Amino acid sequence: MGEVLKRLKPLHTTENDYVFLNHEGNPLSFHTWRAGIWYRILRGVEIRPRRPYCTQPTFISVGLSNGVNIEWLAEYCGTSLPQSSGITGNTSRAMQPNSLKDWLEP
Repeated sequence: MGEVLKRLKPLHTTENDYVFLNHEGNPLSFHTWRAGIWYRILRGVEIRPRRPYCTQPTFISVGLSNGVNIEWLAEYCGTSLPQSSGITGNTSRAMQPNSLKDWLEP
């Protein structure tokens, strides 16, 4: 995903520039985006309302189902592996971190 975003990144940006802008070129307001876009999309596909944060477990589950390395997923999503789960991060079809774009793009 990082590589995909890097390819889309304008040539002249700084670390202080915003990634997601509204149609006027200003940073998105999370409240406005959530109320005006997020919930409208959910209603359109007949999914009950939920907070955007609720998509993270789904993203992780789909990644694991597709063989993405659990340790890489935890780092990418900013979470930690539960110590008591017994999960070691070894998967039979572990993907390399830079191949997430292959997983996301058909």
